[in-house]
Amino acid sequence: MRIYHEILAVAAGAATLVFLVGSPVSGEPLRDLTKPFCSSVDADYAGDPPKMSPNCKAPVADGRHDTLEISLKAARGPAQIGDFLVADAYLYNDSYAPEVWSVDPGDKISIAFDNSLSGTAGFRTNLHSHGLIVSPRNAPGAPTERLGDNVYALVYAQGAEAQDHSAHSSANAVPVRNFEKTAEYLIDIPKDHPKGLYWYHPHPHGISGPQIAGGMAGFLTVGQASDYVAHELKEGEIEEKLLMLKDTQITRQPGAKEWQINDKYDAGNCGDSARKENGVCFKDDNNAWLFPVNGQVYPTIEVKEGVGQLWRIGNLGANATYRLELVEIADDGKETPLPLQIIANDGVAIGRAAGQKPLIQEKLLVMPSARIEVLVRHPGAAGKAKRAVFRTIGFDTGATPGDGDTWPAIDLAEVVFADTLADSDKDSGFALVTDGSAAIDLKTLNATSGNADCPRLAEGEVRMVAFDIPGVPASERSRPDFTPPRGCTANQTFQIIGSVVTKVADDSSFKGVLSAFDQAVGDKYSRSFKEAPQAYRGKCFDGALDTCVPYPSVEEWWVVNASSEAHNFHIHQTRFEVLEVRGASSDFTPIPNVLEDNYPVLAGQAIKVRIALNRPEQIGTFVYHCHILQHEDKGMMAAIEVRKIEAK
Repeated sequence: MRIYHEILAVAAGAATLVFLVGSPVSGEPLRDLTKPFCSSVDADYAGDPPKMSPNCKAPVADGRHDTLEISLKAARGPAQIGDFLVADAYLYNDSYAPEVWSVDPGDKISIAFDNSLSGTAGFRTNLHSHGLIVSPRNAPGAPTERLGDNVYALVYAQGAEAQDHSAHSSANAVPVRNFEKTAEYLIDIPKDHPKGLYWYHPHPHGISGPQIAGGMAGFLTVGQASDYVAHELKEGEIEEKLLMLKDTQITRQPGAKEWQINDKYDAGNCGDSARKENGVCFKDDNNAWLFPVNGQVYPTIEVKEGVGQLWRIGNLGANATYRLELVEIADDGKETPLPLQIIANDGVAIGRAAGQKPLIQEKLLVMPSARIEVLVRHPGAAGKAKRAVFRTIGFDTGATPGDGDTWPAIDLAEVVFADTLADSDKDSGFALVTDGSAAIDLKTLNATSGNADCPRLAEGEVRMVAFDIPGVPASERSRPDFTPPRGCTANQTFQIIGSVVTKVADDSSFKGVLSAFDQAVGDKYSRSFKEAPQAYRGKCFDGALDTCVPYPSVEEWWVVNASSEAHNFHIHQTRFEVLEVRGASSDFTPIPNVLEDNYPVLAGQAIKVRIALNRPEQIGTFVYHCHILQHEDKGMMAAIEVRKIEAK
């Protein structure tokens, strides 16, 4: 069985998905993002692949196409999203929905990167391959000719002055490499890398949110879904659809035809509930919030007869959280939630042996950067087409109203199930899944070596990370003796993150875990205030090294949310398993006992995770942070080094 990409007709001249005047708008069939393809996988496929994008190639070497060569330009330009002509979107290769990069384990991605951006939120940028377990290629002594997945490299627009965070950080700052206009990346995919759905996006601290919210994000796949999905009832074809969720806020001058990207992201920009439309909501006549799927506003997804359809969903937006469901709509308006079988999460197949029940959910909490792959069944008998709506039902990030952000409920796409079904009992079965986590070893808990500068965890110790937003009244901030948390500026909201190593005497409750952090933090982040120390739980990101882990390690961490709104814990270059959740609960907490690269930590909640830092590709320096990019850009990020300790 081969899972295949459904081939949709693409008009000549529209192949690069530059959405200009004349493109189809609301109600059009969902675009196939894999055309034109940019794939070393399809280049090796024995069939007749479609024409490759002019922005990429996969030359033959030793009889195979094992390197995908990409020309990637970042620039501002026009994009038509539904009925909205946006004059200055942030685009990769002139497209709001850029090429999907498809590779096999063991392949390489070679990228010639060009920063042609403009404006205050575009004078610097870089490139991050989100979710890949690949080298940052910045460890001491590592080759530096070409960049790895290195967020400590910044590519500045032509003539722009370098203004990176290293200028004001401490003596142990991670070195930053600055480039003008162009840079070369080489991403080596390990031969045993998990197969699944990933993505690429910019990661320049301080301005990553506007660039991603404006459109700079694309899918990246490793292997084929057919490598880990098999139908349990009969041979047959399962259609595969990539669903790229991006939310974009736009504004315009009154009466103007063209819209502009709103760089001042506002979670309250959906204030007029009476003016909510499919895929769009409005604050007023000149401020809109778009929720496109594959760059289209409220497209139609057709599910034909057969064994079902695999939806590979990614939240490639900057800030908004989706709480997704698929609901069948009867002729009388009655709604029936449809079951979704979970196949893979964050690029790793979950696994289900014969005889085990499938993992079924009706609602999916998908925070920024999360990916989830689900099998959608045909819901009905032959003879009559059925209609459903794919939607987000809204999510409030605050512990109480007003504490956080309210993400709106939006209908995202219409789903039409064909009126022909040869045999619904057989053709709509669930899928077996091959476990995709073999490359990630979470068994050995601690490193066997370390030194004074980078000690290993002692028996019973855990690493603790805390998210916090200190609430300091304006009257106190204006005092001459007031000092903000380390790395923060006095006039910003203090989105901070702190870390310590300690033992937790009582981990049975959120209060006990947070108490252990507060006792351990001591005066680590204190500053002089009112002639006495002012304690904080953390600091704003300033480029300094916050965490050192000796290689190889598998560590247990507690991640604590001491603030009154939800955050999203993400760490580069690895995966983690969630072991415990303490504190505030949610019916929409993501799937337990699977591997993640990001995970919601709700207000008043602590999660215990086991993190694998034991592969040679992980040696080097990278970051962990909240992937709500409003928070990360304001400082909620920390630097981590996985250090190989040389024997003496």
